[in-house]
Amino acid sequence: MMAPDVTIVGENHRFDRLNLPMRLQGYQRFPPVRIEDDVWIGARAIILPGVTIGQGAIIGAGAVVTKDVPAYAVCAGNPARVLRLRTQEENEQ
Repeated sequence: MMAPDVTIVGENHRFDRLNLPMRLQGYQRFPPVRIEDDVWIGARAIILPGVTIGQGAIIGAGAVVTKDVPAYAVCAGNPARVLRLRTQEENEQ
């Protein structure tokens, strides 16, 4: 599930040539973003290039995900960090 205004970044402008305006330098491609099954991404979250979001993970609203998220993790913040892991024991209570 994805809430409104989620941003997934896949490329960016190049900026390494000082003698050429950035807008003329083209794009830099990055490894793809992978989003596994049963993931919930909150409103206005930003997912940066090359990140894998593991199965069953939850990304809080407004989070900026800069590195891989483990399966069943609950993440939030800027940069996003793991707050806790979802567990089977929680579901049995």
